[in-house]
Amino acid sequence: MGAGKKAVAGLAVLAWMLACSSGASRRDLTEAGIDLAVDGQRTKADGAAPTKDATAVGIDALRVDAGIARDVYLAGDTRDVAKADGARDASRASDGPSPPAVDGSQQNIRDGAAMVDAPLARSGTCANPIPIPLSAQGMHTDMLATNVGADHLLEIPCAENGADVVLSVSVEDSELVYADTFGASWDTILFFSETCPSDGSAGDFASGFDGCSDDACGTSQSQAMALLGYGTHYLILSGAHGETGQAIIHLDRTLVGNGVLLPMPAGSGSVDGVTSGQGLSDLCEAGGPEDTYWWTTCPDFPGGNFFASTCGETSYDTVLALQVPRARVVACNDDDDTCGRQSTVSMALPPGAGLQSLLVDGHVGKAAGPYSLAYTRP
Repeated sequence: MGAGKKAVAGLAVLAWMLACSSGASRRDLTEAGIDLAVDGQRTKADGAAPTKDATAVGIDALRVDAGIARDVYLAGDTRDVAKADGARDASRASDGPSPPAVDGSQQNIRDGAAMVDAPLARSGTCANPIPIPLSAQGMHTDMLATNVGADHLLEIPCAENGADVVLSVSVEDSELVYADTFGASWDTILFFSETCPSDGSAGDFASGFDGCSDDACGTSQSQAMALLGYGTHYLILSGAHGETGQAIIHLDRTLVGNGVLLPMPAGSGSVDGVTSGQGLSDLCEAGGPEDTYWWTTCPDFPGGNFFASTCGETSYDTVLALQVPRARVVACNDDDDTCGRQSTVSMALPPGAGLQSLLVDGHVGKAAGPYSLAYTRP
């Protein structure tokens, strides 16, 4: 009896010891007055972005466009995740029983002694949209998507569409969000929607701009853009005339200021404006209110030199921030050596399709007022 008590006490001590044994397991490079920040990494002011390895969800791929390496992600039906060559991944070994295979419209789930048939939620629908993986600092994302095998569930407002797949975009600030399918070999449609109704109706256009696009830049591919606020929004990929296929969606994002949001025409010109109120962004370590000028380019854009300056008829301490997402670059200038507290920014823009924007900002929160902006835009 005494020995039994000792054994029980020993086991209690051992259990106590085991329970207590788990432990707790921007940027100031300057060249000709320009500071460059590239996804939080420093680089020289030559407009080039660093090459990045691209490995994602069963795909080892790297897309190079005009010398710019782009990360490639995979969007597709989660019921059949495959490598780029179409081969399925081998099953992973486990110590316990293997999970049920998910490769059809139903799967068997063991509930006690009974087997219950349960429908799977298909990915790429309003009920189960595919999230586009955006990091907080990521200005550009490439994502492989397909409507092959999808159903025609939504009516897109700008073209008669066929099978559609729904992606979701989540943002934390006011942003211009741009997407294109250039490079695809079929007739694509892109549509930014604020809602994704389950009744199959078109949904609501995302705020302004060309939020729905069928044929863009003289091609059968798409180029859409929307102004998105905080929260989750939807990007729908479909095909005209019932066409289906794969497409790499190129997605660009730029922050916008609290003031006017205006297109910047090609060529040389000048514009007068007034900033006021509370600034929304902190690009280039600037805290004043901002006006935003934007433009998009097509695949045949050859590149060229961009120039903008507030020198001259501007009375407050300005900051200029040029955002080029496809190059993952923000070019900043605070004080130009030739004109004191005003700013000049210049950069060789890379060729190809994408979104660009220029913020006219103030150095600190109270730096605001009338300004005159001269620019040359290729």
